[in-house]
Amino acid sequence: MIANAALAAGWFKGLECQVFGAGHINDTYVVRDAAGVRFVLQRINPRVFRDPSLVLRNVVRIVEYLGVKAPGFVAALVPSRGDEPGLHTADGEFWRLWRYVENTRVCPVVKTLQMARAAGAAFGRFQQLMAGMPGDPLAPVIPGFLELQAYLTHFDDVVLAHGVTSAETPCSEFIAARRDLTRYFPPGECYIHGDCKLNNLLFNQTREEVVCVVDLDTVMRGHWAWDFGDLARSALSETTIDEVAVFAALAGGFLATSRVGASVEELVMAPRYVAFMLGVRFLSDHLAGDEYFKVEHRGDNLLRARQQFTLVELLESLEEKLQRVAAPLVAQAG
Repeated sequence: MIANAALAAGWFKGLECQVFGAGHINDTYVVRDAAGVRFVLQRINPRVFRDPSLVLRNVVRIVEYLGVKAPGFVAALVPSRGDEPGLHTADGEFWRLWRYVENTRVCPVVKTLQMARAAGAAFGRFQQLMAGMPGDPLAPVIPGFLELQAYLTHFDDVVLAHGVTSAETPCSEFIAARRDLTRYFPPGECYIHGDCKLNNLLFNQTREEVVCVVDLDTVMRGHWAWDFGDLARSALSETTIDEVAVFAALAGGFLATSRVGASVEELVMAPRYVAFMLGVRFLSDHLAGDEYFKVEHRGDNLLRARQQFTLVELLESLEEKLQRVAAPLVAQAG
């Protein structure tokens, strides 16, 4: 197995190597050393991250800074024998090794309001902590990342390149009717996590408290609402409890720790913006032949796009209710 070979070449000979998680970008494995200690091995996807060395340099800076500022809030990298700290390269592949954060669990679905508030507070705290990181700004690893206008332009280019008209494209009317969402959330100057899904948080094994934030590859400058929007989008798409109450808990936790000075309109529009943007990305990748996101079957990205667009419609239908619960939260935070 290629992962075993990379582990042995870069760090140590592992006794166990199993596929771990279900991410759309990098390949991730849980491994054990001779003493039975667990680690997380990842292969960085060079189709998504064109400069894996830059990704690693950014992540090393973040881990070193937060390791002092908030010990345990992010996982630790394991130094390799290779050319760069924590990175091993072989045959054009880029690998890194993390220490496994024991006694934690992943909660991909919001089951309680306490969990939602804890998730919002964790990503808000991440933004607040990163605001104090010294030195030059982190270089963007994906230019235009999370910028809706850039993805709509790419969508138009893909449609043109594949010889179809907008009218022949799935969901074309839906997209055309919502292009004005580009007026919200231009690129900002605060640091964002960039992938605020629930499964990028590690919760305490027995309590609904966040121990650790993971997946730091897309940390870069951006608009704070991109993070909150992605968190709310991911939580609301699969929650088993009332969506409005979950939104209020997420927003309350996020505002309590991030200190971003959000407006009611920004809080309500953020998840809609991100869901629409992600749907456009999935659809563009489907039309381009699944070049970016990993799929098991042809059509997976089209299905993902439609799921995001269905969520956009749900958020539109809930707009007034979301505004009502957001108003007192904004007033309290202000």
